[in-house]
Amino acid sequence: MIKSLHIILLLLLLASAAFAQTYSIRGKAVDATNKSTVAGASVSIRKEKDSNNIAGVLTDTGGRFVLTGLAPDKYIVKVSFFGYKPLIVKVQIVQQNINLGSLKLGISTFKEITVKGHQVRAEQIGDTVQYNADAFKTNPDATAEDLVKKMPGIIVNTDGSVQAHGETVKQVLVDGKPFFGDDPTTALRNLPSEVIDKVQVYDKLSDQSAFTGFDDGNSQKTINIVTKKYRRNGQFGKVYGGYGTDGRYNAGETFNDFDNNFRLSVISLTNNVNQQNFATQDLLGVMGNSGQRSGGRAGATINGGGSGGYGGGASNNFLVGSQSGINKTNAIGVNFSDSIGKKTYITASYFYNNTDNNTQSSLARQYFTTDNIPPYYNEADQSNTNNYNHRANVRLEYTADSSNSLIFTPKISYQQANVSSSTIGTSLYSPLDSSSATNNMFNQATTGYDLNANLLWRHKFAKKGRTFSWNVGVDINPKASSDSLRSRDKYYRAGVDTANVNINQQANAPSQSQSFNTNLAYTEPIGDKSMIQVNYNPSYTQSTLNQQTYVYNALTGEYTVLDSALSNEYSFTTLTNKAGLSYHYRGATSNLMIGANYQIADLQGSQTFPVSSSGLKTYTYQNFLPTAIFTERFEDKSSLRLFYLTSTNLPSITQLQNVVNNTNPLLLTTGNPKLDQSYNNTFIARYGKTNTDKAHSLFLFFTANLNENYIGNSTIIANKDSTISGKYMLLRGSQLTYPVNLNNDWSTRAFVTYGIPFDFMSSNLNFNGGVSYNSTPGLLNYHLNYANTYALNPGVVLSSNISENLDFTLSYNSTYNIVKNTLNAQANANYFTHLADLKFNWIFWRGFTFNTEISHTLYTGLGTYDQSLLLVNGGIAKKFLKGNSGELKLYVFDALNQNVSIARTVTAAYVDDVRTAVLQRYVMLSFTYTLRHYTAGGVVEKPVPDWQNRMNGGVPPGGPPVTPPNR
Repeated sequence: MIKSLHIILLLLLLASAAFAQTYSIRGKAVDATNKSTVAGASVSIRKEKDSNNIAGVLTDTGGRFVLTGLAPDKYIVKVSFFGYKPLIVKVQIVQQNINLGSLKLGISTFKEITVKGHQVRAEQIGDTVQYNADAFKTNPDATAEDLVKKMPGIIVNTDGSVQAHGETVKQVLVDGKPFFGDDPTTALRNLPSEVIDKVQVYDKLSDQSAFTGFDDGNSQKTINIVTKKYRRNGQFGKVYGGYGTDGRYNAGETFNDFDNNFRLSVISLTNNVNQQNFATQDLLGVMGNSGQRSGGRAGATINGGGSGGYGGGASNNFLVGSQSGINKTNAIGVNFSDSIGKKTYITASYFYNNTDNNTQSSLARQYFTTDNIPPYYNEADQSNTNNYNHRANVRLEYTADSSNSLIFTPKISYQQANVSSSTIGTSLYSPLDSSSATNNMFNQATTGYDLNANLLWRHKFAKKGRTFSWNVGVDINPKASSDSLRSRDKYYRAGVDTANVNINQQANAPSQSQSFNTNLAYTEPIGDKSMIQVNYNPSYTQSTLNQQTYVYNALTGEYTVLDSALSNEYSFTTLTNKAGLSYHYRGATSNLMIGANYQIADLQGSQTFPVSSSGLKTYTYQNFLPTAIFTERFEDKSSLRLFYLTSTNLPSITQLQNVVNNTNPLLLTTGNPKLDQSYNNTFIARYGKTNTDKAHSLFLFFTANLNENYIGNSTIIANKDSTISGKYMLLRGSQLTYPVNLNNDWSTRAFVTYGIPFDFMSSNLNFNGGVSYNSTPGLLNYHLNYANTYALNPGVVLSSNISENLDFTLSYNSTYNIVKNTLNAQANANYFTHLADLKFNWIFWRGFTFNTEISHTLYTGLGTYDQSLLLVNGGIAKKFLKGNSGELKLYVFDALNQNVSIARTVTAAYVDDVRTAVLQRYVMLSFTYTLRHYTAGGVVEKPVPDWQNRMNGGVPPGGPPVTPPNR
């Protein structure tokens, strides 16, 4: 394969040399009145004899733009930006590059604007989809989340996570700058929609990849919010507070101060109505305990129910979407960005939150087995989790000169969680025939912090396209955990109690992990359209985990007896060396990058307690990792992107450590020191097309993933008493789960969305649909089972575009699931869910406002868990004070008192149905004061994000210009 790749590279290099000479057009957009630069202006180019654009870019923070890859011909360049008259320039390229100099944009007036046809809703600019916020009307109090929900291809889930064109959004930027770190939920729920001009969706490269122009396959789906020019100077936000029945309360504030480069945002909230404006990354304690009590709940999941959030639905919980229990939340966050002199720009944020979660749930599990073992497991659980989190992020950009720059990005988080739970679990042969039962109480205290820092140096040589970059990273993650377990367990035969086991123990499990990595990349141009990159990426990781379990000593009244069967000290190190060669061709409409890395990974593991291993166990893996990325932009403003990516996944220390976890004595887990790495193949296809004249948009997404040597689970359900590794007793009716390497794990998914204007109702109509297939292997009592799951999920959204005073969104989403198992066809099942939702806001008379949300959730095919529930929320409010800045509101949540939560999870070994107690009906009276104070003048300067380079299909050979953030 390596020889074939070398031949392909050689042919491509020879072919690139045969391409005709191409040229570039550059210029600078400025305000005709005050000569200030215009950042973010749209620049498009077409041939004089053709009506279709062939390329497009956005101006950088200095108003500059470059159009490259142009053959000799006559062209028309168009520069446009909101609030300015479009500027059209005719250009002819003969045999040299063209510099248009400063292009002066005149201010547009409303008298000069003539609206013809439909307002532009979305347009494809290179690899970026740009939405026009003014084409989607929302009520005056709407957030950015309310706005993006109306945009075709963007879906906001009930847990606050966002999907764009079928992929999960990892980050939201504001004018190209980080906003509260990597937390999309915080950004979208705390930024008012009225300040937004454009919403851009693109794949954000790493800082090093953006500089070199070589996509390493680790890009993140990102939303960049471009604010309106006249809303970039001033103060805006709101403060609110409310109190209701059953002691329900909700209070908080958001404050933003924008002044050119200086930006300060402060948010805070406190409530007991399940509202949180932050992501689940802050919930180490909860997430660390999730599934531990019941042996793990991984797989395809459906959820339903309402979170109980106050006002506008901007409230969600964690774990299973927004349905896990009842929560009290306290949070405060600060985000700051500004220039320091002319060469340095800083963005920093700090966030603190505390969540107090109470959950009552019931679980029904059925195993896919044909053996004479208990196929059912039922559980009732009540738990409380108190989680504290501190998170800080800094991004420091320093531009030494036109050839050298540094980017330093440290991150630190500290998390603390206290968990207490009580569980009653039963394994059954039939609904009336128990095999074992447990009644236990579990308490756990966990603390940990994660320190991560990256330093990137970027250097440009005198020769255009020749660059060198060096990234160094470190990650330190210590964690301390202590827990106690008291359990009374019974085991039956033919309905007779044959064994009783009492457990009274305490355990400590400190762990430490540190990793170091570096990546060196050198690029060299080959002609005007091609370049190659040589990279070297070594990394080193060391991890230790020491679990010590002590049994209660009745004579001393203390926990002094070490249980060696439940204790283990294990450490492992990995040393990885990866080197590669890549080739990048960049034409006027086509973009191709192919490359390959050769990776050698050495894993060394050792056990020092209870029995020392005889020397280090060393595993060496050698892998060839090819990559291919192709982009084609068509004349009809559509684009196609194809990806083939490969990677490896080493097992974690918890998967390798051979120690039994008995926190639920009926559902034991342990590690497997014999695990091998897995090898992952991913294919991705994206297609996007927009018609700005008809306001139509079409986006398609397809992905297929093959995980070779997949790390799955093996579950043993004991039909007789036995021992584990000759140390721990596995009694009849209990089970043990541990990781193993299995045959291929397959998954595919396709998603399509189509948006059109619905003129009859002055609205937007968006259709979306998806189909997915997953084939997950697993072992159940040493029998191989493939859980094959199919899902069809069509949906439609009708959102109003009438006026700010009348705003509604009507949506329908459904999923039909088919589960087929190779081990036991009797366990196959089909089930269906749907969610129909209406959100309605109406400002109808003298500042009076009526809003409501009505949703119907249906579950069928879940047996006793089938449900049909109608959730009705609504309120009436009166706006008053100057500029309607004050609002008094009476709000009711779950007026019919029907709110419930149901979730189904399918794994390779079983299917789970979980019912969780949730927040139900309450009434609340609240007051909100909104601050809007904007000042004229000032153009915000901002560093050049990589999406501006990707607008024209990628970074020009040699990387983007290295310029200071304050121009």
